[in-house]
Amino acid sequence: LPDGRGTLWTGRLSTAEHPWLADHTVFGQVVLPPSVLVEYAFRAGDHVKCPRLEDLDCHLPLVLPVGDAAPAASVQVLVSAADEDGRRAVEIFSRPGGAADDAEWTLHASGTLGPTRGAGNAGDAVDGVRVEAWPPAGATPLRLEDVFEHLARAQVGFGPAVRTVRAAWRRGEELFAEVALPAGANGHATGFALRPGLLDAVLHITGDPATGEARLPSAWTGVELFGVGASTVRIHVTPADQDGGLTVRVTDESGAPVLSVGRLVTRPVQREQLRAMSGGVRDALFDLVWEPATSVIGPPTRRVTWGSPEAADTVLWAVDDDRADEVSEAAARALSVVQEFVSGERFAGSRLVVLTRGAVAVSSQEGAPGLGAASVWGLVRSAQREHPGRLVLVDVEPGLSADAEAAALGLALGVGESQVAVRGGRVLVPRLARVGEVPAGRSEGSFGPSGTVLVTGGTGGLGALVARHLVSAYGVRDLLLVSRRGAAAEGADVLVEELVGAGARVRVEACDVGDRTALAALLDSIPADRPLTGVVHCAGVVDDGVLESLTPDRLTGVLRPKAEAALHLHDLTAGLDLTAFVLFSSVAGVFGAPGRAPYSAANAVLDALAQQRRAQGLPALSAAWGLWEEERGMGGQVTGADLARLRREGAVPMSAEEALALFDAVLLRDRPLSVPARLDLAELGGTDAPPLPVLWRLVPPARRRLDTGDRQEQAPANAAEELGRRLAGLPDGEQVRTLLGLVRDHAAGVLGHTDPTAVSPDRGFLESGFTSVAVVELRNRLSRATGVRFSAATLFDNPSPRAVARHIQAELAEITGGNAAADTDTGTGTGTADAEFRAALSTLPLSRLKEVGVLDALLRLTGFDGALGAALLAQTAGQQDSQGPAGTADAAAVTPESIDAMDLDSLVHMAINTDA
Repeated sequence: LPDGRGTLWTGRLSTAEHPWLADHTVFGQVVLPPSVLVEYAFRAGDHVKCPRLEDLDCHLPLVLPVGDAAPAASVQVLVSAADEDGRRAVEIFSRPGGAADDAEWTLHASGTLGPTRGAGNAGDAVDGVRVEAWPPAGATPLRLEDVFEHLARAQVGFGPAVRTVRAAWRRGEELFAEVALPAGANGHATGFALRPGLLDAVLHITGDPATGEARLPSAWTGVELFGVGASTVRIHVTPADQDGGLTVRVTDESGAPVLSVGRLVTRPVQREQLRAMSGGVRDALFDLVWEPATSVIGPPTRRVTWGSPEAADTVLWAVDDDRADEVSEAAARALSVVQEFVSGERFAGSRLVVLTRGAVAVSSQEGAPGLGAASVWGLVRSAQREHPGRLVLVDVEPGLSADAEAAALGLALGVGESQVAVRGGRVLVPRLARVGEVPAGRSEGSFGPSGTVLVTGGTGGLGALVARHLVSAYGVRDLLLVSRRGAAAEGADVLVEELVGAGARVRVEACDVGDRTALAALLDSIPADRPLTGVVHCAGVVDDGVLESLTPDRLTGVLRPKAEAALHLHDLTAGLDLTAFVLFSSVAGVFGAPGRAPYSAANAVLDALAQQRRAQGLPALSAAWGLWEEERGMGGQVTGADLARLRREGAVPMSAEEALALFDAVLLRDRPLSVPARLDLAELGGTDAPPLPVLWRLVPPARRRLDTGDRQEQAPANAAEELGRRLAGLPDGEQVRTLLGLVRDHAAGVLGHTDPTAVSPDRGFLESGFTSVAVVELRNRLSRATGVRFSAATLFDNPSPRAVARHIQAELAEITGGNAAADTDTGTGTGTADAEFRAALSTLPLSRLKEVGVLDALLRLTGFDGALGAALLAQTAGQQDSQGPAGTADAAAVTPESIDAMDLDSLVHMAINTDA
C-alpha cells in the first residue's frame, strides 16, 4: 500500500464465471452494472465499520471481455486509513486479465465512506418511510415496451438476468417502479447486499426517450443501506435539484426501507470511450472454428432420398459432385430443390438434409473446399433462417464409400444441429470464437508505394473508405478504382480530388467486373512500370427477397458482381506477383441472412476462394464483415426496418474508424477467413428466438438450445396447448380480440413500433410497411408464440392482422382438438358476463375513468384504428370531459366529419359498445 496503512480487497470478474454479467451492454460492449461498484464500496465499508457511502464518483465504466476463453479482469478495492472524523477514502481499480505485473491499473470510481449518517442529508427522509398504497394513488402506468425501446435506441442492452422492471408509473415528475429478479437468475445475486440489477432499474425508467442517449451514473451522494438480500423491491425516484440530480428511495414489498440515495447524477457515455477501454479490435474480431458436437438426440428413424414418392420425416438431397465448382449452376440447383421443398404440401412435416462433400474446410490442414458446394451452403444457411427447423446442412469427406458416407450421415443427424461436418468419424459444428491478442500496427507486406492496387466497387461507400485508407495508412501511390458507373458515380470527382491531394495517382474506370472479357482488358491496360500488386474486391449488389420469390436470374444477378467477379480476378491474376488479394465478404455467408440467400451464397464463395488460393500458395484473405455505419453503397439499401431487425439479431453498426482498424487487424493476422463484426451479446438472448448455434460460444449456456430435431418441435406444441387453454371458454369475439392483440404486438415489434396500436387491425401487411423479409420474421414469431405452423403465403392469403387472428383461432381449434371452442355472445355463459360488463362500464363517468388511470388502457383495448381511433386518442390526450350528454353512434355510419363533431364521451361510449 502507498502509505503502509489501509485495507485492500482483490478479486476478478469474467463473463465465463459470471454469465449474467454479459446481459448488461452499452454499444455492444459488456459493461459492469453500475450497482456493482456501489456494492463493492458498501462491502468494503461494512468491513471497516464505515457503513455509509457518503459519495462515490464514477470516472470510467468497467468494460469486460466476453466468451468462454476471455480472461478475467482483475479488480482491486482500496480503502484508506480513517481520518480524524472516522471517514475513509475508497477507490475501485481494474486491469485486463493476464496483464504484466507492472501494468497500470484503471481507476473506475473513488469516494468516501463514513461511520455514521450525515446530518441533514437528503437520504435521511427515507429512513422509516412506508408507502401507504401501491401502486401510488394518482400515478399513470408506463408501457414497459416504451421503456426498453428507448434503451434499445440508445444501444443499451439489458438481457434477461438484468431486465428487472416489472411495472412502472409516473406521477408528475415522480417515477415509481416495481422491480424483481427474474426467475432462475442462476443464483448470481447470492451474497450481495443489494442484488445486482435491482438498483440499475433506476436507469431503465429515468432515461429520456427523446435524446436517444446511453447514460450511466457519474456520481452517487448520501447512499445508505437499511436492509440486505431483497429480491423484489419498489423504487421511488424524485428530482433532487434543478440540475438533473435524482433522489432514490428503495423499499421492500412491505414498504420497509432498503436503500436511499440522496442524489444520483447520470451522464451520457460515448461509444468511442467504451471501445477505447475494451479489447477494441479483439472484441470485434472472430474466427470461425469447427469444434466437436456435444449434444446427442439420436438419428431419425427413417429417411428417403430426394425424388422418392414416399413420405418421411427426413428427406435427403445429395449435391452433385460432378459440377462442384460451377458456382451459378450449383446455387441455382439448390434454389430449385429448396423452393420445391418448403412450398410443397407433402413435405410439410419433413426436414430436408442437404448433403455435400468437401464444401467446408474445418481446419487449415484440409484441402480446398469446392466453390459450387460452398455456394450451396451459403444459400441454404439463409433458407434456414427463413424456415427454422426445416433444413439441415451436412458435409462429409470426399471419396467415402457408400457405407462410410451413410455412417457419417447417421452421426451428423444424431446431434440435432442444423450445420454439421463429419471428419474421420468426428462430428464437428461451426462456432464463432474470439481471436487471441492481435499485435498492433499494420501489415507492411500487404500494400506499399510500389505497384498499382485495384479496388473493385472503388467509388462506392466501402470502396471509397478503403481507397482513402490505403493511401493515408499504407502509402499506396497508384490506385485503380473500378465500379459500374466509374467516374459518373456520385462523389467520384470529390474522392479523386482528395486522393490526388494526398499524393496518389488515381484512375477511375467503369467496368463490369463480372464480365471476364471486360475485366481482362482492364487488367491489360495497367502500365508495365506500375504493375498490379494488390487487389481489394469490394464490389457487390444485393437483391432482397424471400426464398419463394427468387428466380435463377435474380440469383445470377447477385452472384455475378461478387462471386463470379472474384473467380475472374483469381484466374486473370494467377501469373502476377501479387502481395495482397483481399475479399470483402459478409457475415451473411457465415450466419445466413433472411431474405438474402443469393448474397449469402455469393459471400460463401468468396470465403471458400480465399481458402482455395491459400491451399495453392497464393495470397488471399476473406473478411466476412458485420454491419458498417456507412450509408452509401450497399449500406444505403438497409432500411430502418432492416436495421431494427439486425439490431434484434445482435448486430451493432461499426463506425468507419473502427472498421478500418479491423481491416488493419485482418491484414496483420493474415488468415484465410476472419469475421470482423460488432455484436451485442445481451440482445442475442433478449428475444424469444434463441441465438444461432454458431454464436453459442459467445453467449451464456442458459440461452442456448438445439435449433433442429425433436427438442425444438416440442416448443410449438406446448405453445399451442397453452394458448388453447387461455382461449378455452371465451366467447368467439373475445378469442379474436385476444389473438388480434398478440398478432399486433408481434407485428409492431417487427416494424420497430413501440405501440401495437400503430398497426391497423384491418390494413394489409404490405400497406402497413411490411417487406417480404418482415413477413417471414412475423411468420416465425407467430409460429413460436402460437405453435401454429403456416407459410409466409398464409400472411398474404389472410392479409390483415384480424384475418390472421381468425386463421390462428381455427388452426388452434384443430391442433387442440377443439379446446379453443367457446361460448358465443348470444346471451349465455361468458357472453352474458361480457355484455353486463360493457353495460356497467358505459355508465361510469368519463372523469372517473381518467382519475383512476384506466382510460388510455381501455382505448387501446378497443382495437380501434383509422379515423375513429385517431380522434379518440387525440381527444383523450388534448381535451377535458365534455359537459354534454354521452351520445351513441353507429360505427358503420361514422365518418371523419361526424367524428370531429362528437364529444369525447360519445367517442368512448362508441368504442366500448362496438364489437372488435
